[in-house]
Amino acid sequence: MFNELEPIPHFKLTDFVRVPVWRNGKEYIVYTGKKYRRRYTLTTLPDCIKSKITVANCLATNYKNDYEISIHDIFVCEDYTGAEDTAWRASENMYVVIIHVNDFYELQGEIIDSRKEDKE
Repeated sequence: MFNELEPIPHFKLTDFVRVPVWRNGKEYIVYTGKKYRRRYTLTTLPDCIKSKITVANCLATNYKNDYEISIHDIFVCEDYTGAEDTAWRASENMYVVIIHVNDFYELQGEIIDSRKEDKE
């Protein structure tokens, strides 16, 4: 749908990333970089993403049809689509989840843990 989608840093939460996730039937496509995507099923989807999609589904009281959304709709959380610091549902099948950069690096295949509590 959006070939050029890519994650972007959260604008107010440091060390967090806004990651687009597209549900295509039973498949979840996680956008990990420009022109890079990882494909999962519900059983293989990482817990950090699966839990946020559940939250977005619970919080979204209204959302657009897939054919109506734009890039703006994907990366801007409206009050009725979810919570901007957790996750939201931009359309029927498009979600944005907020995950820690360490979880994001792991999605990309890198394991770098910079959390303060882990350094002690």
